[in-house]
Amino acid sequence: MQIRKRLIPTLIAMLFCLLLVSGCDQKSAPNTTNPTAPSTNQTDNVKSVVDKKVVLYRVPADGTQYLLPETKTIKVTDNNSVLATLKALVETAPQDDTMENVFPKGTKVLGVTVENGLATVNFNKEFTTRTDGEYTTVMMVNAVVNTLTQYPNIKKVQFLSEGKKIIVLGQMDLEEPLSRNETFIKKNKQI
Repeated sequence: MQIRKRLIPTLIAMLFCLLLVSGCDQKSAPNTTNPTAPSTNQTDNVKSVVDKKVVLYRVPADGTQYLLPETKTIKVTDNNSVLATLKALVETAPQDDTMENVFPKGTKVLGVTVENGLATVNFNKEFTTRTDGEYTTVMMVNAVVNTLTQYPNIKKVQFLSEGKKIIVLGQMDLEEPLSRNETFIKKNKQI
C-alpha cells in the first residue's frame, strides 16, 4: 500500500513533466523559423550598386567661356544617382588636363533633394570661398546646373551653403533657382 501511495504521486509528477516538455516542443517550433524572417527583410534593404555613365560639365583649363562635357562612369545605388553625380563633379579631378576642377579646395556636397523639378543642392561653407573672379564663379555654378539638369526630373537648381539659401555668390545672383544654360556648353567635344 505504501508503494502505491508513493507510486501514484510519482506517476502524476512524471505525467505532468511529460505534458510540460511536449508543450514546450510545440512552442519552440515557430521560434526556429522566426530568425530567418528578418534576414529576408535585411536583404530587401540592401541597395544594389551599379555603374552608370553620366556627363559632368567641366571648366576648360585655357579660360575659354564654355563647359566641356566629360563622360564618367560612377557607382550609384537606386536612389542616389543625382547625389553621386554631383559628388563626382565637385570632389574628383577631371580625366583630361584640358579641364580643371574649379571648386574651392575642401568643397563638399552635404546633400541634394529633388522635388517638383527642383534640385536643391547643399554645399559646405567652402563652396562660397572662391575669390579668383567672376569667370570662375559663373563657370562653377553653370557646371553644377548643367550637370544636374541632364536628369529629366530636374529643370532648375537652387544653391544652399550649410543649409542656408545662397542669395549672391561673388556678383552672381542665386536667389532664384537656375535653369539649364546650353550656351555655356561646348559642342562636339566629348571626353
